[in-house]
Amino acid sequence: MTYLVVCEGPSERAYLQRLASLLEKSLPPQDDGYSPRLKLIPKITNELTGGGDLKLVRNRYSQLCKESLRLNKIVWVDCDIYIRNGTEKERQNAKSYFENRGRLPEFHFSVMNYEDFLAMHFEDKLFIAWKGIMGNAQHFKKPLHSKDYEKLFNPIWQRHLTSLGCSPCDYTKGNLPVEFITVDSLNRMIRRCQDPELRQLFTRHSPAKSFPELLSTLLREHYSEEFI
Repeated sequence: MTYLVVCEGPSERAYLQRLASLLEKSLPPQDDGYSPRLKLIPKITNELTGGGDLKLVRNRYSQLCKESLRLNKIVWVDCDIYIRNGTEKERQNAKSYFENRGRLPEFHFSVMNYEDFLAMHFEDKLFIAWKGIMGNAQHFKKPLHSKDYEKLFNPIWQRHLTSLGCSPCDYTKGNLPVEFITVDSLNRMIRRCQDPELRQLFTRHSPAKSFPELLSTLLREHYSEEFI
């Protein structure tokens, strides 16, 4: 099954490329013996950061609908600019999205932002540490801006790189080591979708499945022997 994924920028593209590599090289293929059972092809809205604005997403989705009528399409964006309401642009994003949901494709949001989604792949100690730090910063009530978030996320990220056997370095968007996505880390992400605190966030902001929930469903559906 192939899906075109409308997503924000280089970070999401890097994740989906790493995922595609795992599905192609390490997991059982389709009956033809060659093709992966699941393909998620990134179609980004912006080469820079901040490509989740509703107008950008809607235009990219409409373009793909004209170019690729038969392929399934998914929208994956960060939740933060739709709920923070800190600027006029953010308020307009939220108003336009929630007032026009029936005329828009479903948006499958990250928890708050992309880095929160990455944290769902961490080992237990680091996941708990991340939840505590971000909870103390009130991130789950009013999402932090990236310049503030990354200061808190970076030390945990470096500890995670060390646990993977990689040299620790500062977190940068679009830079995801090959070792990040494994069957084990994906199973941790799937398990975290049942975390009560995260589930409250998922259901509070949108009736549609969050992106981690959607990805979990697709992985279990196509690779039931590998994923919990």
